[in-house]
Amino acid sequence: MRLLALTDPEQMTKFIDSHRAESEAITKQVTEIMWYMRSLGREEAWTLSPNERKHIAALIESNVKRVNETKLPLL
Repeated sequence: MRLLALTDPEQMTKFIDSHRAESEAITKQVTEIMWYMRSLGREEAWTLSPNERKHIAALIESNVKRVNETKLPLL
């Protein structure tokens, strides 16, 4: 990873904004996982690795798609 010399205020603003957006995306993903996996606690959800979150999110998306196609209830 290359270290950035953030001396320009515009660069700093872009850097902070990109990290803020990434933080919001992670928060949204963890919250969605917690909703679908109701037995998963908040602390446990935040300890999931990015790879685990990616796979769980894909599984959730697949299950929601299946529910929409079959019209069966989402339990």
